[in-house]
Amino acid sequence: MRKTRDAFTMLELVMIIVVVGILAAVMIPRLNNEKTALTNAAKQIVSHIRYTQHLAMNDDKINTSDSDWFKKRWTLVFNKNAKTGNTWAYTIYSESVTLNPSKVDLIEVAKNPLDPSRYLTGGFDNTANMNYTSNSFLGTKELNIGDKYGITDVNLSASCKVTTSRRFSFDHLGRPLKGDLAGYETPYYDVNTSSGRLITNSCNITISNGSCSTNIIIEPETGYVHLSNALNCI
Repeated sequence: MRKTRDAFTMLELVMIIVVVGILAAVMIPRLNNEKTALTNAAKQIVSHIRYTQHLAMNDDKINTSDSDWFKKRWTLVFNKNAKTGNTWAYTIYSESVTLNPSKVDLIEVAKNPLDPSRYLTGGFDNTANMNYTSNSFLGTKELNIGDKYGITDVNLSASCKVTTSRRFSFDHLGRPLKGDLAGYETPYYDVNTSSGRLITNSCNITISNGSCSTNIIIEPETGYVHLSNALNCI
C-alpha cells in the first residue's frame, strides 16, 4: 500500500514562502497606489462640493419675478455615459438657460477658478465641447474621476437621493437639497410626490475603485462636507 505524506518538505516550504513574497511585492504597492488615488479623488470631490456651496451662497438665485428661480440653483451631478467615455465623472452647473437637467449648455457650467478657459465638467451633454472624448473638450479632465483616479462606482445614500438621481444642490443659505431641480414645484417641495427636498439626514457619497471604497459626508442644514476617517478595502 502507498504511503501518503502528511507534511511538506523543506524545499516545498521555501518555494511557498518565495511565491507568497513575490505576490506581496506585486500586490502591496498596487493596493497602496489605489488607496492613494481613491483618497485624492475623495479630497478633490470634497473641495468641489464646497465650491458648489460657495457659488450657491454668493450667486443668490432668489428672484420673485421669476417663477422658476429655484430650479436654477448651483448643482453637482455625477454621471457615467458615452459623453464621459463611459467612466464616472461629475459636473458643476446652474440651469440658467434650458431648465433641462439632461441637457446642460456649456455656458451653464461653472468655470474652473484655477483656469478660467476651462469648465468644471468631466464630460456631459451632447455638445462636442462637453464630450470628454472630443478633441475640442473644454472641461477639466480631473473631474473625470474614472479616468483620472480609477473610480469604478459612485453611489448616494437614500437620505440624499431621489430615484436614481446622483445630484444635489445648495440654496442661498448653503443648505443641501436632493434630486433633480426640474422636479421641484416650489423652492423646497415637490408637490407631485408630496416630498420635501431639503436633506435632513447625513448624506453619504460612496466612491469605489474596485479594491477600496470611502465615504464623503454632507451634513444636513449646514451643508458641511467632510471625509470618512477610514478606507474600506477588500
